[in-house]
Amino acid sequence: MLGVKTVKCLFISVNTTLAKLYQTTEATTKTVVTTLGATGLVKGTMDIAEDLICQDYVCLAVDTIGVCADVLTIGTSFLPGANITSGVTIPISSACKTFRFCCQRSIFKFGCKR
Repeated sequence: MLGVKTVKCLFISVNTTLAKLYQTTEATTKTVVTTLGATGLVKGTMDIAEDLICQDYVCLAVDTIGVCADVLTIGTSFLPGANITSGVTIPISSACKTFRFCCQRSIFKFGCKR
């Protein structure tokens, strides 16, 4: 039969392992979110430059919103704790990039056509 000390040591060991796993998961999540935000920021900046050249102000506005979401994603990833804003900012950025893709492929009746 297990003694009280053995059970206590078992719980302490499990608690320590779970705490380390949580810290590793949090660090990995922050790295992935920061990478996604940085990638979106670079693409969005290039899209804004192209929109300015084409004088496509609708896509320019949408791309600016996407870049702001990417900057917010990167900025909040450095805050301690879970990054709950990425659950909102990453889909906004993705939606803006999808809108621009549709705009560039002549699905809409405005914008620079490719």
